[in-house]
Amino acid sequence: MTGRKENDNLWLLKQYRELINEIEKAFAEVINPERTAGDEIDFPYDVFIDNPANELVIEIEVPGLTIETISLNAADQLLQVSGTKDTLRSNRYQNCVCLERENGAFNKIIHLGRAVNLSASSAQLQDGVLTVRFPLVEEKRGIRKIEIRQ
Repeated sequence: MTGRKENDNLWLLKQYRELINEIEKAFAEVINPERTAGDEIDFPYDVFIDNPANELVIEIEVPGLTIETISLNAADQLLQVSGTKDTLRSNRYQNCVCLERENGAFNKIIHLGRAVNLSASSAQLQDGVLTVRFPLVEEKRGIRKIEIRQ
């Protein structure tokens, strides 16, 4: 591959990432206009997306969080995971030498990449893993490949 082609792909990837970031900001403003991005901590959790059979399964490792501290919202092909992460200790900073965890509000927009049935979705929190399931539906809009016949 030529250097030019690699640079073009890298440029496209950067443009794509910037577009996704803008979409995430816009979606967050629609969901909660009072919250600003500057108030949030980085999303500290691992996300795993799987596509078994006729559903889309998203697993998010959220150790130490409870159902009361997590909020899920979905629209179109986007899933917003937000909430508050707080230390459970009552004397959290007394005699503290080093603190290696962030506390505060977090927000993550996950692009599902598939058309899903939002009304039939389900979520479960068990053993520190948040599992969200979406039944897949046939895509009725968007970009489609059109076959050319001779």
